[in-house]
Amino acid sequence: MVIMVVTAIAGLLLAALLPLALIPAASAGCNCGAEERWDPGTFLDQAYGIQREAASQPAADRSADYPRGQILMSPSNLSAGAALIDASDPALPGEGGAISLPAGLFLQDNRTLRSTEEIGRILGEAGVSREDPAVVGGQILGQAAFLVWLLNYAGQSQVALLDSATSPGKGERPREPGAAYIPAPRTDLLASYDYVISGQAQLVDARGFQEYALQGIEGSINIRPEEVADGGRVKGGADLQSLFSRLNRNRPVVVYSDHYFRSTPVWYALQLMGYDARLYAWEDWQAHHMAAAGEQDGSGNASSSSRFTQISRSGRG
Repeated sequence: MVIMVVTAIAGLLLAALLPLALIPAASAGCNCGAEERWDPGTFLDQAYGIQREAASQPAADRSADYPRGQILMSPSNLSAGAALIDASDPALPGEGGAISLPAGLFLQDNRTLRSTEEIGRILGEAGVSREDPAVVGGQILGQAAFLVWLLNYAGQSQVALLDSATSPGKGERPREPGAAYIPAPRTDLLASYDYVISGQAQLVDARGFQEYALQGIEGSINIRPEEVADGGRVKGGADLQSLFSRLNRNRPVVVYSDHYFRSTPVWYALQLMGYDARLYAWEDWQAHHMAAAGEQDGSGNASSSSRFTQISRSGRG
């Protein structure tokens, strides 16, 4: 009996170790150089044929796939003189020439936008000038897309998103830190409450599906940032055309959410596809309707049940 148990255990061990024995020791995930470090990712590639995207392979130029492809920049097409900006937040360490501007710098603690004066001061201190073409990248699409929107809002002459899911790394720094940046706000990129309730625009809710199902502005449709992205980059033109098929390209679109990092990827994808898109803050809508509800019940506070209802544009709930 003991012999049978020992034989069974030995058989299991042999079956587990056999795949390793079939791989040469020098290539079984070992970067056999001076340090002899084992790389589990390389081991999986070799042992089981798992293919991973090579980070060093430059992305193909996809600008021709979109109606407004000029706002998407392939890394291979970066030109001298452009301000390459890394929106990664927190900032990533590196020795490249990219200007580090963590996207969160432009938001206050309550996630509202800083004033235009503060925005101009931050951009100027980083060495960005309004006249320079800017290319924004970052490891998270929401952060990079937000900075693309913010630069457009501040009046930047030319802004494009870097078509890459990695940090920009090396780049150009046209001006020394401390340059004067005087914003020229494009108010058409930020919708007001009055504009939203006017009915002129189509509404897109970029919050999560559960939040949208619990409460949303009447007539809005739900398009989440995950739906416009693929592997950290914006989806192709054909996919976006299908995704936006419920929208009329001849009417403006307002994208709202409870965080700019969620609404701006959808905003950017709409811009890329030729839509007139702008942002709106969900908190502003809530503030208006909480005030209205407080006036109706005479208590100054909205009833707790209102968060589970769909709020109409007329404010009647």
